[in-house]
Amino acid sequence: MTAADTPPPPAGRASRLLLLAVGGLGAAAVIAQLVLMREMLAAFAGNEMVLGIILGNWLLLTGAGAWLGRASGRLRNREGAFIAALIFIAIAPLVQVFLLSVLRNAVFGRGIQVGLIETVLASFAVLLPFCVASGWLLTLACSVATGGEARPISTDASPHPGPLPAQARGEGTPQLPQPSAPDNLGALKARDSSLSPPQRGEGRGEGPRQLNRSSFDEGAASGIGRVYVADCIGSIAGGALFSFVLVRLFDHLGILYFPAMLNLLLAGALAMCFGRKLLLGIAAVLVAALVGVIVLANADALATAIQFEGQHVVFRGNSPYGKLVVTESFGQYNFIENGLPIISTDNTQQVEETVHYAMAQRPGARRVLVVCGGVSGTAREILKYGVAEVTCVELDPLIIEAGRRFLPANLSDPRIKLVNTDGRLFVKQTSDRYDVVIVDVPDPSTSQLNRFYTAEFFGEVKRVLTDGGVLSFGLGRYADYVSPELARLLTSARRTLDTAFKNTLVIPGGRVFFLASDGPLHEDIATRIEAAAVPTRLVNRHYLKATLAPDRMEDMRRATGQSAALNRDFSPVLYYYHLLHWMNQFKLRFGLLEAALLVLLAVYLVRLRAAPLAVFASGFAASGLEVVLLLAFQILYGSVYQQLGIIVTVFMAGLAAGALGMMRPECGRGLSAPTGSNVTCHNSRGTEAPPTFNQASVRHRRQLAQLAFAIAAFAALLPLCLMALARVGGNGRFFLVQTAIALLTFLLAALVGMQFPLAGRVCTAPTSRDRRSPSPWPSPHRMGRGNTSVPIATGSTPSDSPDSAQNVPLAPAEGERAGVRGQSDGMDSVENATATASRLYTADFIGACLGALLPSTLLIPLIGVPAVCLLIAALNAVAGVVVLRSNRK
Repeated sequence: MTAADTPPPPAGRASRLLLLAVGGLGAAAVIAQLVLMREMLAAFAGNEMVLGIILGNWLLLTGAGAWLGRASGRLRNREGAFIAALIFIAIAPLVQVFLLSVLRNAVFGRGIQVGLIETVLASFAVLLPFCVASGWLLTLACSVATGGEARPISTDASPHPGPLPAQARGEGTPQLPQPSAPDNLGALKARDSSLSPPQRGEGRGEGPRQLNRSSFDEGAASGIGRVYVADCIGSIAGGALFSFVLVRLFDHLGILYFPAMLNLLLAGALAMCFGRKLLLGIAAVLVAALVGVIVLANADALATAIQFEGQHVVFRGNSPYGKLVVTESFGQYNFIENGLPIISTDNTQQVEETVHYAMAQRPGARRVLVVCGGVSGTAREILKYGVAEVTCVELDPLIIEAGRRFLPANLSDPRIKLVNTDGRLFVKQTSDRYDVVIVDVPDPSTSQLNRFYTAEFFGEVKRVLTDGGVLSFGLGRYADYVSPELARLLTSARRTLDTAFKNTLVIPGGRVFFLASDGPLHEDIATRIEAAAVPTRLVNRHYLKATLAPDRMEDMRRATGQSAALNRDFSPVLYYYHLLHWMNQFKLRFGLLEAALLVLLAVYLVRLRAAPLAVFASGFAASGLEVVLLLAFQILYGSVYQQLGIIVTVFMAGLAAGALGMMRPECGRGLSAPTGSNVTCHNSRGTEAPPTFNQASVRHRRQLAQLAFAIAAFAALLPLCLMALARVGGNGRFFLVQTAIALLTFLLAALVGMQFPLAGRVCTAPTSRDRRSPSPWPSPHRMGRGNTSVPIATGSTPSDSPDSAQNVPLAPAEGERAGVRGQSDGMDSVENATATASRLYTADFIGACLGALLPSTLLIPLIGVPAVCLLIAALNAVAGVVVLRSNRK
């Protein structure tokens, strides 16, 4: 593609439509990410490792798409490619979600647990089309946006040159002066003076004002920054729309109809604006087809029915906490949330063991607290002991709604009190006291669930227990053998309990149950149940004789007597032990593919330049520290979805605010000219702005380094802030905790958001060779293969100096239209912006990928939150040092 093929700038309405389309892409990406992650969690039985794999693959593939987009600057029809990709982005998530629901059982088999390697490969294949396309589209958007900034430049002083002379258009033989004598230079100045009014500085030997490469470089940086901000704003809108509206009203496919329709309409508007009739027709047909599907078909119901073939789906719904499906088979109701069975009406063993091991210790209890699980029938079973009140705390309101509808007998007794909130938040806030607390939550497979197994939570439970009250919970499963991984899991729980209670008892039932109290605990559970005259179906003397056999009890004492780390809020080692126990079920080995990926990552990191390295480090910090802040919020306040949604929205708002704040104009439209040329730069008041282009480039690098150091300082100080908030929150000042974490989140995001457009300016600045040369143009070899040249005046340099003028090739390759140098340099600007956007987005996404995967699944449980924050601080400090050192070269 030649300079003459450079598309017209997308000015006015087209430019606004382009940025609006980028915002639509951001909204679609966030909504599709949330929907696909929920669907894949349901398909792969999610835990913290699965969450990390899915999010890591998402960011990695988006970064790969951004890297592939570096070639988009050479496309002949960039606008058409952008519109076509936008159409694909609109439709792809709908197809992916439908196929994921339908094909999961066909590929892996019904009821078969998907292994770690299979999860990595399957999620990679599912996410690849959308993520690669969205990353490529971001880079392409920067290329198209930069086309609006690149304007033809001539050697005259006019910022808006008129029609080109015949010689410059390639018509006839050019008759241009040669730079061999001073009078030629004067003749060129006289010609320039006749084309435009005198510029400031003429008559003092300074030469006419020129437009130069700096305008292109600033245009490239500005285009990248505008695309970044538009993407952030779209992400804010999409995240807020999903969190507060769509997820409460629609199923997953219904949610995806909104971004699909938005992007198809934007694609149609762009196609109309740029005159792409074929693409306009495709968009119109797809809009009509989508309306037909919405009106005539229920795709989500069809996919769910195929997914649960052989069962009658009686209920399906979305809540902020997951997708809930209720099926009926031979009179038995099964509640499945995010792919995991949570309630079954024929699960007598689980219900009776959960209740009677704890209640047999205090058969005269009057008030009982059940954290989760009350809908399953545990509350009704507790009533057999004649208690006065059972308080059931359930986080997901949809489970309560479905329970009242399909299991009314489990909740109809007036002594059962239902509370819809986070269990840990309730324990923090309540002033009531209970004789027994039963925590019936799943195993600590995520950091969110791990909060119910920490020393801090056990201390909070002890506060709400009466003297001698009992805490009970289940963890893991025992089948007459304790693996080393299970032993470490159980030992950590036992040691953590010992920090809060004097006595503990471990019972090897279907799950391993832990009982803790400052009062006595009894192993003769059958005798105590019989003494209380409580009828049971399964947990009776015969069952308990086998369950509590001396060899099994001794096995538990031996397994829990080993060494293991304590599980704390900010050092959640228990869920790391659970992940090891989970992974032990699959055959894992380090193979050639894994080695190749590590080598590629190492090569990529070694070859990173200063500015992309800073963006990589800030991307890692953004994901890693956001994980820390969300974990802290859940620990200090609770897993309340609306507040968590606000925190995530605040983060995206901070990114946009930081980027907007850094995109302030410098020296009017662009940076000032290179050192050595007599080009002056004026601010909005018409006065000269003294900084040269070289000085501006140095200043930008210094600012980039300062931002890296600021992120490092933030990361280093964050643990101290969280410890202070933990002490404040313990006094019930939850609003202060919410506000403080929201402010910390905004500050982090603003620092990260400021780096991206600033890194764009650094990357589009001239190289050291460009700064040494007084010529405002890039090296001649990039401009074609002609022998026709035009001298470029650089000021009052003596004529005998080799820098008095520079011959720049004018004619392009044979068969292509010749043009002035400015047009070709405009094309350089587009390619420069495209390559820069590709490098920066790739670095950002890969850094975010590692920041999402490593801290949540490995680093936080192994070394704790403070050490992870210091590690992130060190990474960003190193990046800042590298940027400063590059500034001195």
